[in-house]
Amino acid sequence: MTEAWVSSTLYRGMETIAQGRPPEDMIYLMQRICGFCPVSHAMASALALQDAAPVEVPKNGQLLRNMMHAADYLMDHIRHFYFLLFPDFVRLPEVPPFVPYPTGDYRLPKRENDLLVQHYLDALDIQRRSETMVAVFGGKSPHVHGIFPGGASLAPTADRVLRFRAHAQELLEFIESHLIPDLEIIARYYSDYRRIGRGHGNLISYGLYQMSHRAEDRVFRPGVVLDGRVEPLDLSTLRSGIEEDITHSWFQQADEVKRPLDFANLPARKKEGAYTWVKAPRYRGRAMETGPLARLWVMGEYREGVSMLDRVIARVLETKKMAELCIQWSMDLEPGRPHITPWSPPREAEGAGLVDAVRGALGHWIRIENHKVARYQVVTPTTWNNSPRDARGQRGAMEEALIGTPVEDPERPIEVVRVIHSFDPCNACAVQVITPDRPLLRFRVL
Repeated sequence: MTEAWVSSTLYRGMETIAQGRPPEDMIYLMQRICGFCPVSHAMASALALQDAAPVEVPKNGQLLRNMMHAADYLMDHIRHFYFLLFPDFVRLPEVPPFVPYPTGDYRLPKRENDLLVQHYLDALDIQRRSETMVAVFGGKSPHVHGIFPGGASLAPTADRVLRFRAHAQELLEFIESHLIPDLEIIARYYSDYRRIGRGHGNLISYGLYQMSHRAEDRVFRPGVVLDGRVEPLDLSTLRSGIEEDITHSWFQQADEVKRPLDFANLPARKKEGAYTWVKAPRYRGRAMETGPLARLWVMGEYREGVSMLDRVIARVLETKKMAELCIQWSMDLEPGRPHITPWSPPREAEGAGLVDAVRGALGHWIRIENHKVARYQVVTPTTWNNSPRDARGQRGAMEEALIGTPVEDPERPIEVVRVIHSFDPCNACAVQVITPDRPLLRFRVL
């Protein structure tokens, strides 16, 4: 590929709905942005409210919120690998919804392919354990009721903790016996994808799993990778340091580059030169990639490369780490100790909640006036990864990753789909390719 434009055609509008509502409603409302990573939005919203009106979270509250968040990661990572990524590489049964196949480039020998098909079916059952883990302390899943500014609503009773831990141990066994070996098989037969889908190579992570009142005290530390160098990230200065560019987005405003809270989200569907509802967030003016690869690179746990296959490898390695953390935290809880501190919304304030969602850096910004939400803005990981060009013509991370991708058959451009799926974008199962000089191609991406 020599050029690429990534377009997202769904107008979110959640920030507009938020205006005029009580601040405490945001934890529930903003989870509805996504059914796959609602816990991440609950965490970002809770952190934004805590930033607007600080309160110290008890140790149990920190651990319980982290446990729900990690369980949500387990669900998402396992589903992505088996149900979204697998059909790109594994020939599944010749029955709907697996046919028509998205490609003819299936390289696995029959023995390995049949094994992975069985593991696909096993994953249908095992991934439900992660949903149960979320619901143990969140009340239900998706869209939990257990995360608040100040802590978590349900106490860590013995029966809840043991149930959570048992499911985490079962998932860890599946990851070690199925997920990691399955990745190794795919990586062996598709090793050329270590050289495909690199992109800019600039990475960003807000960090993950806060362990104290200090924002930077996180299990996954905040950081960026610029020109191959790892740099720490100061979340306190970043609250006003992120800018978004709407030059090529369907929004209209006098100044097209602003910090998130300064945007009024005025739709302009017929804006000349625009091609997506996604804005273009930038860090120090740079387009950044975010996700598991960014987190592990900043931590020094994986630095093999920045390619299609590297993103998948990092995601699988992180899945194992999440299961291990869930088990450890379940043993660190202190039954009978406080798990939440009362919190009240301020009359006037601004706050930002910065945390990594499953797909990467997630930010919620809130402005409160007269006890109501005056403005709310969300910059999701897919906004970073799927961002359009900015005023300088700089492509977003996914657009850049597609440049140079070889396409064997333009009628079935599976190479393009594989690169896109490696980012795990929120629109991963609705990828479309448009050929301007020919009729629109229609194909199914499983």
